[in-house]
Amino acid sequence: MSLTEKQLQERKNYIGGSDSSTICGVNPYGNIIELWQEKLGLKEIEDISHKPAIRAGNYLEPVVAQWFEDDTKKPLEITSETFYHKSIPYMAANIDRLVKGESAILECKTAGRDIGWGKDGDNTIPDYYLCQVAHYVATLDLEMAYIAVLIAGNDFRWYTYERNQKLEDMIIKKEKAFWECVQKEEAPEPRTSEEIISLYCQANNEEPLMVDNELEECIELLKVNRQHIKILEESNESYEVKIKAFMKNHDILHGRNGKPACTWKNAKGATRFDLKKFSEENQTLYEKYLKIGNPSRRFIIK
Repeated sequence: MSLTEKQLQERKNYIGGSDSSTICGVNPYGNIIELWQEKLGLKEIEDISHKPAIRAGNYLEPVVAQWFEDDTKKPLEITSETFYHKSIPYMAANIDRLVKGESAILECKTAGRDIGWGKDGDNTIPDYYLCQVAHYVATLDLEMAYIAVLIAGNDFRWYTYERNQKLEDMIIKKEKAFWECVQKEEAPEPRTSEEIISLYCQANNEEPLMVDNELEECIELLKVNRQHIKILEESNESYEVKIKAFMKNHDILHGRNGKPACTWKNAKGATRFDLKKFSEENQTLYEKYLKIGNPSRRFIIK
């Protein structure tokens, strides 16, 4: 559902469903360090309401809900209330719909492709949505959730999530650890390179550190892995050159089974902006719109 400006600001004071998937490490777009920074007011919450996928989801939410209601005959109720867990004050939920007469909610989704969505009775949904609805069900103390999705504008599917205590306990444990980091103003442990950069974007201490045994082993293993990758890349290049040399100006190569093994077809040339020429011919205009990015750190293994 689309949140109001007030609700967006209030999100600093609790953990919501989309936050939960980031905390649990299943949100492919999530960054636990940036989420922690947002909760502390160290980073502004990004306004993504203008993005096409978000706008489409907001516009189509009523359509998805109505489609679900028509197909299932389950009456729905719209609510703009922010719900809080009865005993864990930082767990909250902004849901799409309540299902009347049932201990259940409906979560409406849109997707461009069906990756992660089950077919023909396979009750599977993407992990980040599973985490989200599990958080909602736990927060509202319900029995289940329905998840309806419209894929590629014409493929409508719906799924059920029945309360899973083991999953719920795992989510609550991770959210508790994260919220303790917020309260103590101590960053959670970074899990990805992006999260490391979010936490340590600038070097400001020139005093050298001394490695311990574990880190020294990590450095040596990283060197070995990089060498293996280099060898594989060189090997791939030699195989590709050999295949292309055999194909010459043919665009399809068939295998012994008669089916295409690989193709090498003409592609339309990319349109590129000639920045060098533009800056030479329009120096004043070029400098007017020149924007210097944030400084970055460069990691080098010696």
